[in-house]
Order: sequence, then structure tokens, then C-alpha cells
Amino acid sequence: MGDSERAEQALAGLGEQERERAEIRSRLAGQTPAPEIARELYVSRNTVETHIRNLYAKLGTHRRADTVARARALGLLAPSPLTGQAKPAG
Repeated sequence: MGDSERAEQALAGLGEQERERAEIRSRLAGQTPAPEIARELYVSRNTVETHIRNLYAKLGTHRRADTVARARALGLLAPSPLTGQAKPAG
């Protein structure tokens, strides 16, 4: 079973809000801007920005790169496809 199949199965077991959060985390790692994330998920930009703000607060970060690195280190995001590991912030 590939990574994308495992991710789809994991998302299938989540509620709508949890699925939204997981999708936003994933797109955050891909450097997708908030307005584009909102369009892709059919939610408001404010919803996306609220999820991002909450993620920053929960992870104790202030920048996207730091948030992505911390989320990877905690297993909330898959390792970077470029290195197979969490990228260091900075």
C-alpha cells in the first residue's frame, strides 16, 4: 500500500473538521497560499487562516517553515519527500 492510499484511509476515518485540518496542514507544507487552500477546500479564507493560527499556537511557532518542521517532527505531517526527513527550520 502506497503513502497516498494510507493517507486516504486515514482521512476517511476523520470527521469533517479534522479532515479539513489535515488537508490544511498538508497544503501548508506544500507552500500553498491560504486563499488557494480555501478555494481548493471550498471553505472561507478566514477558516483556513483560523486553522493556521490555531496550529501555530498549538505548536508554539510563528512562521510557516517552523510550523511545518515542528509538525513533521511530531508526526503530524509526512517527512519531506526531498530528504525523507523533517527539514530543519531556518
